[in-house]
Amino acid sequence: MATRPGSNAALVVVDVQVDVVATAGERYRIVGNVALAVSRAREAGVSVVWVQHEDEELKRDTPGWQRVPKLRPRPGETRIDKRYKSAF
Repeated sequence: MATRPGSNAALVVVDVQVDVVATAGERYRIVGNVALAVSRAREAGVSVVWVQHEDEELKRDTPGWQRVPKLRPRPGETRIDKRYKSAF
């Protein structure tokens, strides 16, 4: 992952949660690629920001609301909870 010294680069991981990816085509490849991007960002000293969705269908603290097991924030990484379909 290429960054410039002093840059404000960040990797934003959005909604990679159990129920969100459950029916996604090629979900194992996608989750693997996200995990690789997270690993490379951490190695390069790039901030990782975790965005997690909740709503009436995806209830907080349920098994489906959890991030996929392969992706876990580290202590100190930014976590953002959202209640709207878009993080942007």
